[in-house]
Amino acid sequence: MPVLAFLVLLAAAGFWVLLPLARREDYQAGAVSAAGELKDLYVLRDVAYETLRDLESDFGMGKMGEADYRELKTRTQAEAAEVLRRIESLESPPAGRPGAPAPHPGGDSRR
Repeated sequence: MPVLAFLVLLAAAGFWVLLPLARREDYQAGAVSAAGELKDLYVLRDVAYETLRDLESDFGMGKMGEADYRELKTRTQAEAAEVLRRIESLESPPAGRPGAPAPHPGGDSRR
């Protein structure tokens, strides 16, 4: 009797483990949700801000030269700006759709 119970439990566990492999998924490889991409972009934005703070601190303490500081600061600011543009493009609805913000008179969408 204990052997039969063990075999039933083993079969149930095997079924439980193999069930996801038998299911048909509607997932398309490479498809990334906008919410997941936004989450990743927020992390990249925070990393860029932290890097800029660290650069300011290290330069202020004399841990790096001015040329290195300026190069790293410029590169990090450019990366942060690109991340912010991508966040803005994902957060704002396309123009012409209800709820879309009116274009800024100066051509710049920042406020």
